[in-house]
Amino acid sequence: MPGLNENQKRRLRVSCSHLDEQLARVEALLASSEARYESWNSSQSVDDLTPSDRRAVREYVDRIHGRLADLQREFEIAPANAESPLSWTVRAIILYCKDIIADLGPHRLRGYGPLDEQTSHRLRTALTDLDEIVTRLGSYLEPGEDSEAGRGS
Repeated sequence: MPGLNENQKRRLRVSCSHLDEQLARVEALLASSEARYESWNSSQSVDDLTPSDRRAVREYVDRIHGRLADLQREFEIAPANAESPLSWTVRAIILYCKDIIADLGPHRLRGYGPLDEQTSHRLRTALTDLDEIVTRLGSYLEPGEDSEAGRGS
């Protein structure tokens, strides 16, 4: 029996990968509404799910993941090859986070209106503290023997 050609398999792989990303978003939304801290993205949705609803949604997500895995096996679709180490990917995200933090500085916010010196100082202090923690995370993930907390690869 003829199967899918490589282009068709690639299309399925990409689309199923996109489905998987969307399911991860659902899982992240469920987790963020249960988080011990308030998420900056919590304003996107009003949490109207009961604990029973949450269990049901998670069960459906698990079933969908199972069907995606079945599809992958049935049509012999190899998963995309991982090309980058997770630590490298996280470090790249951390670098982006540092850029976001830098763009929050008083020199940037003045474009939205005047800032008094006291507010500028408080903002710089808070952003410096935030940036230090983000920098430590990036340093922790750096390969090598001299990385923070002794993590080496």
